[in-house]
Amino acid sequence: MAKNPKNKGMYIIMLKQSVLDRIEVIAHSGIRIDGEKVIYIDPVLVNGEPHAADILLFTHPHTDHFSPKDAKKLLKHNTVIAMPKSMTTIANLKLGRKSMPLLPGQTYELCGIKIRTVAAYNT
Repeated sequence: MAKNPKNKGMYIIMLKQSVLDRIEVIAHSGIRIDGEKVIYIDPVLVNGEPHAADILLFTHPHTDHFSPKDAKKLLKHNTVIAMPKSMTTIANLKLGRKSMPLLPGQTYELCGIKIRTVAAYNT
């Protein structure tokens, strides 16, 4: 991270191309990150040869962000599923697996990777 000389307190995040090559937008807001672990965020409209997920993260229960059908394509026996606490009960039923409830403003470690949650609003 490099400090931006024009805006005090603002930082520019510089990523190597090799890091950017590991991030793929699937559809709509769905993202796959291929690194030491395979992480999916809001996977919807998963086509082709999906990579088994080490971590599945969901932001909220709207169908354009949470698709149980697509999530099931990505599950392996030890996939960690995490989402806002408010959606865990219904997600557990639809996915047939227990998920980890997340609260805003917290830091979690999932499969050795730190995840920081932030509060967001969506209707």
